[in-house]
Amino acid sequence: MENKSAREDRDARAVFEQLKRNPAIANRMQSRTDLAEARRRWNRCLADHRRERIVHYRDKYVAHYGTPQSFPPQYREVFGFARATASALEKLAHGTGVIGVSHRSQLQARKDSAKKFWGAR
Repeated sequence: MENKSAREDRDARAVFEQLKRNPAIANRMQSRTDLAEARRRWNRCLADHRRERIVHYRDKYVAHYGTPQSFPPQYREVFGFARATASALEKLAHGTGVIGVSHRSQLQARKDSAKKFWGAR
């Protein structure tokens, strides 16, 4: 099976790898400060102790049926890791200039919308 090239790969890791390999792209970003912070947060996610258990769970329980080598991660681990990853991606979006508002600033409106949606059912 042939690996996808980084140009075809649309995941976040591919973006950070492209930025590392092509400094000219990074130099054209709107905010180098936000980009640097995004990279710092992304690297912290890659080294996060929760990541291994979450990836193992995905590989052995969700994507493929395999023989697990550890217990599934706890919800707090999954949500904590997801928040950290989203935080890195938010900084990346701010660095590009595509998005300027924070997720946190929109949280209450999203909660209200969800309550309306689920309350109407």
